[in-house]
Amino acid sequence: MNAQAVTQLLDELTKRLDGPAQKMFNIMVLQHHNVGVLDLVVGVIMLIIAGLTLVGAVYASHQLSDPDITYDDAYQSILITCLAVCVITFMVAVFCITAGYLQLSNPAYYAIKDILSAIKGS
Repeated sequence: MNAQAVTQLLDELTKRLDGPAQKMFNIMVLQHHNVGVLDLVVGVIMLIIAGLTLVGAVYASHQLSDPDITYDDAYQSILITCLAVCVITFMVAVFCITAGYLQLSNPAYYAIKDILSAIKGS
């Protein structure tokens, strides 16, 4: 898509929404930049949570392997739950970091993509 086609699409969108095209495009780019930063922050926080959960699960597994102490099935289920939370949190973190990086690397692309979807959807 060339600059002429993007300009025409922006002009058509601004006619429908009654606003200046350049200002609207800059706001959309800024919005995607902010979403990218937020996704990266959430992804890092989720990685920290996954790491802390993994450390807790490793500590629990060492406690579980102690022959002098006997544990019931509830302790093993807590260990399994910790590992499941760790895996799910890690998967969400990877998704958030990837999405955040993509939006930070090229927010104009996502703004144009939103413009195209708004025009095609109307």
